[in-house]
Amino acid sequence: MQIKYYNSLMVLMFLLLLVISCKSDAQDGIASGGNPIRVKTAVEGIKAKINNLLDTFRLQSEERKAFRYIQGVVTDSNAGLSGDRTYSDSEFYDLLVGLGDVRLREIIKVYLDIYKAKKTVETDIEGVKEDALKQQLKYGLEAEESFYLRELKQVFNESTPGEVYNKAIDMRNLNKFATVKASIRQISELEELCASLSDDESRVVWYMRSALTNSNIARGYGYSTYSNDSFYSLFKNNLNDARLKEIIGFHIVHVKALYEAEAVIKDIKKEGLRLALKGRLGVQKYGYSSELKRIFSPFSFDQIYNKAIDSNANSNTNSAAEFTKIKNDALDIIAAEQGNP
Repeated sequence: MQIKYYNSLMVLMFLLLLVISCKSDAQDGIASGGNPIRVKTAVEGIKAKINNLLDTFRLQSEERKAFRYIQGVVTDSNAGLSGDRTYSDSEFYDLLVGLGDVRLREIIKVYLDIYKAKKTVETDIEGVKEDALKQQLKYGLEAEESFYLRELKQVFNESTPGEVYNKAIDMRNLNKFATVKASIRQISELEELCASLSDDESRVVWYMRSALTNSNIARGYGYSTYSNDSFYSLFKNNLNDARLKEIIGFHIVHVKALYEAEAVIKDIKKEGLRLALKGRLGVQKYGYSSELKRIFSPFSFDQIYNKAIDSNANSNTNSAAEFTKIKNDALDIIAAEQGNP
């Protein structure tokens, strides 16, 4: 009897050890990067649940694309600002259930409106003729898009579905891409004004705009920095004044020489020589732009005209001559590189 009891006890102990060993092996496999079947199944399971929920909500193709973008933002720890909440897939699923289809659709519509506004702005930017201005506008659009991405991430910082919904709906009141839109409008209006000018005259106007609206030029001298609106108004209000064309005419030779020098320098193959001449040209360009700011500092057109006449007659520096000298030095370097000293 004791032998039978002893044998039964040994069998039970053996089975218990076998179970413990199997459980330990399974845990070690997951911890050491073995075959985490359960983890993988759980991840796939939550994604399937989200997809099933979207099917239940009957989201259309465009809505699904917007949803995926939102999901990508709120589940990405690198999106937004430090301290913003990042959802796990399961937390995001729970939020969707709490929102329901009606409120989720309204949140998606808010984002779609922003997306469509962005696409419209992108199309308008492509219509801008000046490549440099087009690139500036693209940078501005990227900056504003980053702002909306941060706002979207912060919407989901709220702790309840109702709070998330209310904050998302408030995004409807944002003036979508207002800064870039205003810049495009001003540039388009200026392009229309320049249509009555020659190519050389138009090039001068655009260069003047780039100098006079740049607050980094002649900083500390007390010269005026124009806004895009004030620059546009100056030219619009005086376009039919012969004196404006006279001022523009003074600067055709300078701007033309500057752009010619820039074009030639780009063809220098040796980087060190190219950068050295580019630096020399940059110094002269800054000086010329500073002089433009000095001339245009008074907002009275009569004063601007008088300063322009005085500068043209009595300036100690001939910017066109300096630009041309740098261009000729660049041509000499290119000739030497090609074996034609």
